[in-house]
Amino acid sequence: MPRSQPPPRGDLKGVIPVTVAFIVAKSALASRQAKGLAEKGLGARVRNGLYRPFYIAFSGVGAVLLVRKVYRGPHKVLYDLRPPFSWLMRVGQVACVLATIETTRVVGPGFFGAPQLKAFLGGGEPAPEPQAQGPALREDGELQSHSVFAVTRHPNNWFPTAIFLFEPRMTDKRLAFCLLTALHGLVGSVHEEYRLRKDYGDAVYDRYAKKAPFLFGR
Repeated sequence: MPRSQPPPRGDLKGVIPVTVAFIVAKSALASRQAKGLAEKGLGARVRNGLYRPFYIAFSGVGAVLLVRKVYRGPHKVLYDLRPPFSWLMRVGQVACVLATIETTRVVGPGFFGAPQLKAFLGGGEPAPEPQAQGPALREDGELQSHSVFAVTRHPNNWFPTAIFLFEPRMTDKRLAFCLLTALHGLVGSVHEEYRLRKDYGDAVYDRYAKKAPFLFGR
């Protein structure tokens, strides 16, 4: 009788190091140290005008290539939900995509560095982008807590991660990717809160934190 073949496994040795390398590179580029080195080497005008657009382009292209690697090639299926449960998961994914788009809308064009790029291309002196991408400051000096920023203080971290967590067909490669990105989102959110507190002050941020949860809720 022919021997039974072991279930296929994903290329975790390829996915995990690449995912970690992308997270480390992305975090390094977002650091004050990297921005300071860019300003020292390129000058304040070039750094302020081009750094944020470059960071967004790097993050976007890198994420596409990484997801392509995660979803292609050998893998081991951990579970494969069928209707109607798979439909519910897809609805969750669509909701997270829409919430991610809404987050970008609320933050504004500064999320992509558009104002800085426009000033640079127009020959002006671009202002540096905010150190952390969070809720906008209202005219009364308080942080806005509406829309997605009323659901969670870090929608730009949690909703994109949840898109993959709602995957109805989970493989070992996808799970490893989800766990690493979720950890990155957690650490990044904690660090982002530190920077927002430094920019706006503890009193302002504490009042905002009472209105919106760290993770999800109301």
